[in-house]
Amino acid sequence: MELLDELWLLKQIYTNNSYWDDEKNVCLHPIPPSLSKEELKNMNNKPNTIIYMAHNECIDKLKRLAQKITLEQAAQSFVSSLWSAPIIWRSELTAKLLAMKMPDHDILTYTGSKDTCKICGYRDYSRDASFIWYQGMTTGTPLDGDILAHCILLEKMEKMVRPVPTQDDIWIFRAILTILRNLPKNMRYGKVREILLKEKLLPTNNKSACTSLLESLALIGILDTPQYPGLYTEYTHYAIRDHRPSIKTEVQAPLAWWNSAIGVNEETLQNLFPMFDCTSISLDTRPKMKKEETLIGQLAKKKKPREKIIKTPISVGKGKVQAGDVYAIRIREGVWVSVYCHNVDETNNKVKVEFLEGVFDHMPLAKELLSAFKRRPSGRWQQWTSSIEKTSWVRRIARGVPCPYTDEKEPDRIPFGSAGDLKYLAKWCFSNI
Repeated sequence: MELLDELWLLKQIYTNNSYWDDEKNVCLHPIPPSLSKEELKNMNNKPNTIIYMAHNECIDKLKRLAQKITLEQAAQSFVSSLWSAPIIWRSELTAKLLAMKMPDHDILTYTGSKDTCKICGYRDYSRDASFIWYQGMTTGTPLDGDILAHCILLEKMEKMVRPVPTQDDIWIFRAILTILRNLPKNMRYGKVREILLKEKLLPTNNKSACTSLLESLALIGILDTPQYPGLYTEYTHYAIRDHRPSIKTEVQAPLAWWNSAIGVNEETLQNLFPMFDCTSISLDTRPKMKKEETLIGQLAKKKKPREKIIKTPISVGKGKVQAGDVYAIRIREGVWVSVYCHNVDETNNKVKVEFLEGVFDHMPLAKELLSAFKRRPSGRWQQWTSSIEKTSWVRRIARGVPCPYTDEKEPDRIPFGSAGDLKYLAKWCFSNI
């Protein structure tokens, strides 16, 4: 199967919410019914490929794989990944530096935790190898120096053709460095990310990709701090990298503590990338580059045919929400549930809703509804819900429906939320979705 086709199939799977499988003790992703058995059979990276690797085995494998790569090769791969090569190649440099600098050690877990190593961040549970590969191909380097993920990506890259940086790749690299050198003082990563987004330097222009790039530059030591050096300078234990200025900071050190007043670590830059001209350039000299010619640009262009929705009568589909209305909620492709509207709080523009019994492979019709509430294991659940008339994939399908009978009392506490939350909250009532 072609690489683009495989990524497209995985995109349809991994953009859905995962669910917890009690039997396998791991998170899995449901397979959309529109994907055929033949398509799944022909995939090289089959979804929900669960693997487990012990701590010491993982470290040994990372170092063994990284020994086959020179630092110069890894640096060239990093630059290639900025435009012409698949994004996965960015991970080769972080993997190489992790393997070079990480000390040999046995697992040392946090107090009260049995699964996370304080030294390297290894987590002692099973993972989906194909999901890790998909993220590496579409977003960037594994979060927080994840050593198992780096092992998986290095194995995948061994089977791929090593990229050679193009002039476009080098221009992008220099443009990024130029931006980082000319930022207003004391600007933190969130604002820097917005500037990168505005300049549209990457073939995939979204917040996740820009954040991942900044995290990678920080981890290798280009955007580090004296207190939290990057990997090229020295290895910092995971527990220290996990120190953050506040609980709202979404990234680890060094990036969590870096700001533009610290600037680019020019010494590390020259040591890691001596084969490139890393001086600043004018952004007005950008060469003509088409995202559609990159793998990630082609993936972004692929669109799935819109799911056909059964049309409801105008009398049902129009007008403000009322008590006795029933709305269908699309959980994902081929999975729908429904909620009953008890009463409306017009002052606060909210309606009290409760899930009904029944899971459907299509948007249900009024005649298919079941007159019974679907409770949680702990009892009935309701929510004061906003925006139910304006939320995508939430459709009114019936009006004037009598309230289902139940002798179970209403919940003591009723939370507030939006209609968009309902597809995520449904799993607490429907264990089979």
